[in-house]
Amino acid sequence: MKVPLTAFKKRLGHKFSNPEFLLTALTHSSYVYQGGPGARALCNEQLEFLGDSVLSFLVSDLLVKRMGASAPEGELSLARARLVRDESLADIARGLDLGAVLRLGHGEEANGGRHKSSILAGAFEAVVAALYLDGGIRVVRAFVRREFFVARKPLAWGLVATQQSAKDPKTLLQEHTQRERLGLPTYVVSEVRGPAHSQTFRIVVTVGDETWGEGVGQSKRIAEQAAAREALTRCGA
Repeated sequence: MKVPLTAFKKRLGHKFSNPEFLLTALTHSSYVYQGGPGARALCNEQLEFLGDSVLSFLVSDLLVKRMGASAPEGELSLARARLVRDESLADIARGLDLGAVLRLGHGEEANGGRHKSSILAGAFEAVVAALYLDGGIRVVRAFVRREFFVARKPLAWGLVATQQSAKDPKTLLQEHTQRERLGLPTYVVSEVRGPAHSQTFRIVVTVGDETWGEGVGQSKRIAEQAAAREALTRCGA
């Protein structure tokens, strides 16, 4: 693992003062449970938790700066959700060849754990936390900017900014549910308030038997778009 790890460190662009942070970030729980060589009590789950928050903050900050102060909260939320969902994180992890340096248990190794999106995404978040703990916010900010907005600019802008602006939330939600073969979203008015000339509608959107989101607006159309936007944010589509 020494050669792949050396190459991986170079791709990160940071020399760790405390290598234990990175070693823990690369240690899956299956490795600890089986008592692998050099296994310690800590796996990367706690770092994954921290990295998720650090990543959400930094991606949010960079999106606000790039999309401008006038960008609606809904568009920012959708952009962030798409950028930090497991599939996107796993793609970046594959570009870094993170799978090659993971410490996995024998069972997880045999089941193709080095290529699983869930494991790669979690390990990527753990690496983000390791960079933060060892180098501080400036180091991890530079890393996130490079990986999300420079090295993979088509992901950040071709997929998020342009596409999201071109389609309204209801269209995007319908495309998502059809793509996942979940059926069409259904919009139901759950509440109407106010006099006839100034009504406010509350609308719930369901997919199958599950409620995915709700929205409020001064017209049914506005409320439906708000409900779809909330649904997209929740499902990370």
